[in-house]
Amino acid sequence: MIGNFMNPPEPSNGQAYTQKDYKTGILWVCCPHCGKRQFPLSDGARIENQEFQCKGSNCKKLFLVNYNQMHL
Repeated sequence: MIGNFMNPPEPSNGQAYTQKDYKTGILWVCCPHCGKRQFPLSDGARIENQEFQCKGSNCKKLFLVNYNQMHL
């Protein structure tokens, strides 16, 4: 039984998350529903309350992106 070894997945709140590609060092925005990488973020990127649709062929759900990473 997997429940004895792992926590159940967190319910999605519709908020995208970021994930770093450790081979290239590029930060990607990922769909909170299916986990597919959507688009890369550059240094100094700032996105507030922007809604996107997932590019995944089986997902196509809407999610919200809030990202503010300013490098001085």
